[in-house]
Amino acid sequence: MTSEALQEQIRSGPYPEKEASISHVHRLNFRAQHISSALVSVVFLVSLLLPTLGMAKVEARHSTPPPPSPTGLSDPRELEIFLNGVLSVQLADDHIPGATVSAVKDGRLFFAKGYGSADLQAGKPVSAQTTLFQIGSVGKVFTATAVMQLAEQGKLNLHADVNTYLKTFHLPATYPQPITLADLLTHTAGFEDRLTGKDAATTSDLEPLGQWLAEHVPARVRPPGELTAYSNYGFALAGYIVEQVSGMPYAQYVEQHLFQPLGMRESTFRQPVEARLSADLSQGYTYTNGVYHPGPFELVQGAPAGSISTTATDIAHFMLAQLQNGRFGTQRILQAATAQEMQTRQFTNDPRVSGMAYGFEEWNPNGQRLLVKGGDTYSFSSMLALLPEHQVGVFVSYNSAGGELARTTLLQAFLDHYYPAPREIRPSPPAGFAERISQISGTYLLTRHSYTTYEKLLTISPVFAVSVTDGGSPLGLSPGRWAGDGRLPRRPQRDAHVDRQCPCQCLHQGGLVRCSHPSSRAGRFVCAALPLCTATVAAGLCA
Repeated sequence: MTSEALQEQIRSGPYPEKEASISHVHRLNFRAQHISSALVSVVFLVSLLLPTLGMAKVEARHSTPPPPSPTGLSDPRELEIFLNGVLSVQLADDHIPGATVSAVKDGRLFFAKGYGSADLQAGKPVSAQTTLFQIGSVGKVFTATAVMQLAEQGKLNLHADVNTYLKTFHLPATYPQPITLADLLTHTAGFEDRLTGKDAATTSDLEPLGQWLAEHVPARVRPPGELTAYSNYGFALAGYIVEQVSGMPYAQYVEQHLFQPLGMRESTFRQPVEARLSADLSQGYTYTNGVYHPGPFELVQGAPAGSISTTATDIAHFMLAQLQNGRFGTQRILQAATAQEMQTRQFTNDPRVSGMAYGFEEWNPNGQRLLVKGGDTYSFSSMLALLPEHQVGVFVSYNSAGGELARTTLLQAFLDHYYPAPREIRPSPPAGFAERISQISGTYLLTRHSYTTYEKLLTISPVFAVSVTDGGSPLGLSPGRWAGDGRLPRRPQRDAHVDRQCPCQCLHQGGLVRCSHPSSRAGRFVCAALPLCTATVAAGLCA
């Protein structure tokens, strides 16, 4: 297939977003939570009930994928041609100046390349080897790895009360069950979410980590280990415990115990970055009214939750170590048993859907098990994905807000090309489906929000009503709707339509809804109400 043909297929048949079945979005940025956060909680709640209603296992797929590679992921040059086609479309259509990519396979760097511009004004291209991107919450997997290092040394107990390790402040004993490091690393501590105070305007506004944590303790709103609710505070706290137990600042600990043995010489959690790295920082951008707007270096108060700046090839080293159970060349950052524990599912909202490892999220697109971590700041969007069974890892980062949607589009394109889902005969709806589906009708609210402060006003509107429509056949959500004929879709529905409850022009394709709306950044985008796919659930709606 020619590059031009591939680009046209990408434009005409967008790839579906896939998210893990957890009640959060992968966000580090400190903008107000938007409607996509709500949908994740909604679909999670619905996903718990759908399997009990006789739902067949289904997965969303796009309608016009590039043909799968007949040899799988085996030729770096073929991968380059494939990525050139995908990324050239994304950078143009989603208004992204630059991107950086790396892929590893079978214990070696398989591919790395920079795309586009790191600095539009200076005309500086992106280099996969030297250009640093702010990859936000992807840094959480480094925090989780640091915790696992100290746990295997016997210095931390993953199942002990975290107050054991806190010297200057403590978490309130709201519930009989204490919060543990295992809870922090799986986003199940039961904290409410807070929006204010998470970023800093200048370096002088950055507070010492322990001081910031003590001043911003969120309310405990549910017992630990009950549900996932994404928490930047939780991972910042885990990083602070690393500080307390190791006796050194978090950034220094990671440098000595992770970056140095992994040869990650172009990586740092420091804010601002060291002088030797500052010239290689990519500029971050937003795009409005036909103009790219450069943004400042983004400063994070809870640094262990996502202040990392790094390159694609440095991240490749980390992926190799994870895939090789803690080993990188002659160095080892984790013992094999510890690395395997870190990558094992530690929590799930329901055993029939995907769950959480320590720091990683489980995804199951195309029948594969992926360990994934995404990260977003105001101006950067990134994703790391491991396929342990294939000894493959992929990383991508974009230097524009448009990358928020592009990252999972690229991952799904990669999976469909190299690890396509098997074709299955679509079963008929189970008997009595229309009657049983009414059990999940109702109104849903996201789990990630404020419960005790004025910020809870932000969650008054992002609620979703689930209802049975068309005589009990399709499953409808308001705002928006799910495409289907009594089940969630397996095969694409190619006809575009305007949903009566949605101002977007929607194209339902195997669970994906691609929309064109005047308020979108690029004029064509996957709606903020994103689809979710798990081993048992595939859904899409327009909002």
